[in-house]
Amino acid sequence: MATAQTTGFTYQGKLTDAGNPANGSYDLQFKLFDTLAGGAQQGATLVRPSVAASAGVFTVTLDFGANVFGGADRYLEIGVRPAGSGSGYTLLAPRQPITSAPYAIQTLNAQQLGGLPANRYVATDASGNVGIGTTNPLSKLTVQGGGYGLTHTAGAVTLGTFVTTAAGGSAGFGTQSNHPLNFFTNGGSAQMTLDTNGNFGIGETVPTTKLHVVNRTPGFSAIYGESASGRGVYGKSTSSRGVYGESASSEGVFGISASGTGVSGFSTSSSGVYGQSAAASVTAAGVYGKGTGSGSIGVIGESNLGSGVGVLGVSTSPTGFGMYARNNFGGRAIFAEGDVAQSRASNGLVKAMLYVNPFLPADRYIVRCYNGVTGASTGNCGFTVTRSFSYPGHYTVTFGFQVDDRFVSVTPHESNNNVSNYGASFRFESSGNALYVNIWRSDLSINEIIGDNYRFNDASFMVIIY
Repeated sequence: MATAQTTGFTYQGKLTDAGNPANGSYDLQFKLFDTLAGGAQQGATLVRPSVAASAGVFTVTLDFGANVFGGADRYLEIGVRPAGSGSGYTLLAPRQPITSAPYAIQTLNAQQLGGLPANRYVATDASGNVGIGTTNPLSKLTVQGGGYGLTHTAGAVTLGTFVTTAAGGSAGFGTQSNHPLNFFTNGGSAQMTLDTNGNFGIGETVPTTKLHVVNRTPGFSAIYGESASGRGVYGKSTSSRGVYGESASSEGVFGISASGTGVSGFSTSSSGVYGQSAAASVTAAGVYGKGTGSGSIGVIGESNLGSGVGVLGVSTSPTGFGMYARNNFGGRAIFAEGDVAQSRASNGLVKAMLYVNPFLPADRYIVRCYNGVTGASTGNCGFTVTRSFSYPGHYTVTFGFQVDDRFVSVTPHESNNNVSNYGASFRFESSGNALYVNIWRSDLSINEIIGDNYRFNDASFMVIIY
């Protein structure tokens, strides 16, 4: 059975008596000191009784323990007397230095090396695992201890690992100096960079934002997001753009999702999704949406605020389009499920439509209406209709916006009037927000009724403001 080596060692010496080699038995005393003369004793005093000497040569085993061998010099003091004499020991001079051979017992002590604890040295186990700060390494290299662990230094640049148990514990890897941290593969140039401002670049060694991604290979995306049920890419900002895409030739942002949102952006004060294209073509888009399934939608915008905008299109060119729609297959280019409104001073859409029936009570003159500026289509739509005088056929229609610079159309509603046998003639003029309408029988000329207000007639009519 094999056992571990102890801290004992064999000491062999030679005794002389009156100049002649000694023979017989002797009591021997051994003490260990830290200097050749004087000094402090190290460890216990060892006594070896009745040691045989033959031709002066004796051999003993000594064990002062490992703690006395801390790395400094050690000297052995020997006392001798005849065996069993009971007299005092005669000290042999000088003290004998402990040479490197017995001092090598330190290599057998796994608990203390050179007088220092083993956790201050490198330990290697039977599996070849190396430990620093631990005698029980669990991997090929185990470094145990808080703060910085592994460091690699060249000049002023230092790379290191960091571990702390504070606040639940955390670990890190990076530069300990004021230099960026680069990531690369296959010994090549930097492919990702974390700079000293916390900006992270992928394909960009000088990132200017928290995430700066660049792909310089044509035809490939810098960022690709895909989701089987949620958002492929999600961006959120409280003061600027949630997602910003810019392209000189194609889509600034392009997203695909199997069942959710290809690209989704959210912002509380600016653009949720912002796309910009510098290409001089209506086929290149800052934001591009495409629906390939039956009933699918290429781009959808939604707002849950009373004055919010689901989709906003803006053009700064005098010949451009804020929003451009085209259907190449004979279908509808634009379909609106709900009312459509337009600013008052803009052209293209109707600004107001109303059907007036003066035979109803005054508060119900407006039968139906539509306000193209506000989008209102219920109640009076923000309009009012009153009789201009106490005579029939005189009405004032007031709008909530200026109409005297717009196109106006007034037509009779023949099924509900007092001139059905003759037809109705109209005269109208506008001033500011008001439209003044006069009605009379079409068999009478305007000259015949001027000055005779009783010859005007009531009739239902419709008004359209363009």
